[in-house]
Amino acid sequence: MHEQVSSDYNQESLYSIHGRIGRIRFLVYSLLLNIMLIPLVLIAGGLFEAISYLFGSDSLIANTLIFLIGILTFLVYFYILLTPSKRRLNDLNKSGWVSLLWFIPMINIILWLCLVFVKGDIGINNYGAPSRPPSLLIKIIAALMPITIIFMVICIALVLSVFKHAYQL
Repeated sequence: MHEQVSSDYNQESLYSIHGRIGRIRFLVYSLLLNIMLIPLVLIAGGLFEAISYLFGSDSLIANTLIFLIGILTFLVYFYILLTPSKRRLNDLNKSGWVSLLWFIPMINIILWLCLVFVKGDIGINNYGAPSRPPSLLIKIIAALMPITIIFMVICIALVLSVFKHAYQL
């Protein structure tokens, strides 16, 4: 019996571009993937500084390497932004291509509101079975998200304040 119940749901992993996810899982996956992006951005920034120091900031080699690292970082960010959105849109029986609306100002706010508040299909749709119900851990993380967002905003404000004083902007 347990095997039959678990096979009725989509079993895709956090990183998968296939399958469907519900509203709570969308919020949590988006948060987790964005948190995982922070070390990547810090590493890229450190590499930018190291390359500029080693080759000089006006060097063609430095500029080329920085450009390539920037492109790689941007592609990873694309994946992180679009993957949960595509899967959530699939839950709404919409094409993942709709997630490109993220890049249109003001429309992206409407897209986010739809992804967060519009209920997905209950049964199987064109994109497969629904995702399994959120676990207790997923629900706890979702409940803590407002606190996490406030904490992240405070951290960003502190970092900007430090940069403002360091560079006297």
